[in-house]
Amino acid sequence: MTSQTCPLTELPELVANILQYVTDRCSLRACARVNKLWSEEAVAALWCYFPSVRALAALQNPARIQHYANHIRFLSVRDQHEAKMLAFSSSIRFPRLIWIQVADDVKEEYLMPLLQIRVKYFVARGGNLSDQCTMIDQVS
Repeated sequence: MTSQTCPLTELPELVANILQYVTDRCSLRACARVNKLWSEEAVAALWCYFPSVRALAALQNPARIQHYANHIRFLSVRDQHEAKMLAFSSSIRFPRLIWIQVADDVKEEYLMPLLQIRVKYFVARGGNLSDQCTMIDQVS
């Protein structure tokens, strides 16, 4: 009986675990160029931790938009313009979204589609406090 061995770098769980320690976009983009498996895991990590509202809104294919939205766990809405971009389609769901950070000037009507049952943290950022968070509330 012969046994086939799988190289460790071809195990999705291990690749995902490795990529947890890659903390910058540039390195994750480089990891995405290794092979198909690494690409899938790196893209998932990029959209999970570094989502770009503008890049998401720029996509034309609704299925592709949803594909990336499925990975997003942490989302920062920096201004009213980005909030309007997110409100462009009510059919987009963010099933893994747990943390939302928004600028103080963002209107509630744009945020309502994002406030889902899984969201645990909502952070409102004061425009005049530079990078200091002004409020952290549990949403539940």
